[in-house]
Amino acid sequence: MYSGNALSLFLPALFYSPVLSMENVFYHQTLFDFLRELYLANVSVLKSVLSPKLNIRPGIFAFKTELTTDWEITLLSLLITLTPGTLVMDISDDRTILYIHAMDIEDAEKAIFDIRESFEKAIQEVSR
Repeated sequence: MYSGNALSLFLPALFYSPVLSMENVFYHQTLFDFLRELYLANVSVLKSVLSPKLNIRPGIFAFKTELTTDWEITLLSLLITLTPGTLVMDISDDRTILYIHAMDIEDAEKAIFDIRESFEKAIQEVSR
């Protein structure tokens, strides 16, 4: 259900593209990136759930965002939460830090880098 809601954000770009512009290419690339991350996260969670021995390392980490507007932060939070195994638990009062729970996290710095390079970068390219 929630994945469908997220995909509805990108559907207009898929069906309305009379001219191939950089903006349309960007929307297609963003959709592809999100679907790839969604698929990889689903496979990872499925492996964890179906394994006979539960070998996970849950953890909470702080993600300092460069996004400033409410809609950018909301979209980032939704994209992170829609990814299986992760959940945005809280946002700091000054709206600069997101507290994220991960079901299985080996390296918080790698998770922060991945979020920054995929979701945050895509939102910045759309909004700026």
